[in-house]
Amino acid sequence: MCRPAHSLAGRPGYILLLLFLSLCGCVSPAPRLQPGNIGIIAGKDTDGLNDEMARGKVLSEAARLTVDHGYRYFLILPAADLPAARTNMAAVPIRAGRSVRFQILHRTPSLRTPDVWDAYRLLAQKSQSH
Repeated sequence: MCRPAHSLAGRPGYILLLLFLSLCGCVSPAPRLQPGNIGIIAGKDTDGLNDEMARGKVLSEAARLTVDHGYRYFLILPAADLPAARTNMAAVPIRAGRSVRFQILHRTPSLRTPDVWDAYRLLAQKSQSH
């Protein structure tokens, strides 16, 4: 038997249940990674941005996904049609409207590794700029 909404208002259990169910729709697991801990930022996410803004968006999203998966470091990979070698940002241009691959690293990289991005640092810089 369905009760009118006004009769449910006095029952905290129903209100908490409704609140819980509404919040469950907001929570979702981090997107799955491809084998080798490879993530992809879709080109549609940067479509319409200039290249500098696209670079910031890609690095921010890769950092967020890296942290969502419980890690801190990642590196940008060359396009899928190029050899999958570690490179630095100068060799891997990020352009608006183009998908970008990144690899999440499970271990803390050597301090001498120039091509590795620190997700914590990127997200902290983003939060300070807003």
